[in-house]
Amino acid sequence: MSDLINLLESVTMNYLGFNDLWESIQKNFPIVKEVSEIASDGSKIISLLRQVRTFNINMKINTFIKSFNKISNIEINEYIKNIEDDENKKTLFVEALNKVIDLDDDLQIYMMAYLVKMFSENNGLNYYEKQLFYNLATFSRDDFKIYYCVYYDNIEKNGDSFSLSNYVSSKTEIMSISLNKFAHLGLIHIKTRTSQDEHKNISNHTSYTLSEYSETLFSCLEAYFMNESCDDIIEKIKYAKIKGGFIR
Repeated sequence: MSDLINLLESVTMNYLGFNDLWESIQKNFPIVKEVSEIASDGSKIISLLRQVRTFNINMKINTFIKSFNKISNIEINEYIKNIEDDENKKTLFVEALNKVIDLDDDLQIYMMAYLVKMFSENNGLNYYEKQLFYNLATFSRDDFKIYYCVYYDNIEKNGDSFSLSNYVSSKTEIMSISLNKFAHLGLIHIKTRTSQDEHKNISNHTSYTLSEYSETLFSCLEAYFMNESCDDIIEKIKYAKIKGGFIR
């Protein structure tokens, strides 16, 4: 356990950015510099900022440890002992912790723990996992939930492709923006088809198809969202049954 503590302390205490942040605050807000100078050369304010920063870092690191322990077949202290002689795994682990400090929510941290687990099990990350590792901060909790809910609502039931035409328009713009983020990294694919009606009006139709990593990402998210409803994220168009068919 001492190895774990030493490693985590080295990451948190040497986290790049705090000194630069403090200098920037003083430069752009002179009153802060003046107050800090009055308060025993800034020691009290610096101490307070360090306490807040340390608390936030500790909360995030704790969430990472809990997530890793939950999804991995070994606990994190044992994992650290196992990687003492593996420079590649140690390097990625420290890089992951530094990224965790900058992440915004528990799901992002859960995903980082998942990626560390995959690196450990496979002695590296594949292309898609690397894309997630370096771009994780650009995905919000809503992005991941949209991906999970749309995948579950379509792929699990209807095959390997889907469109957003069956969802209410007030939701589809955000859904499309979110899914396009995943498509940008190759986690799903966008397929666009152009059609023309009898009046020569042109319409573009967008659908999404799976990449070789789509199901793996869904399985990872399923473990996180399994007991959550998708009603807050997606809403299907309701059709009323009439004689001879259906009407919106």
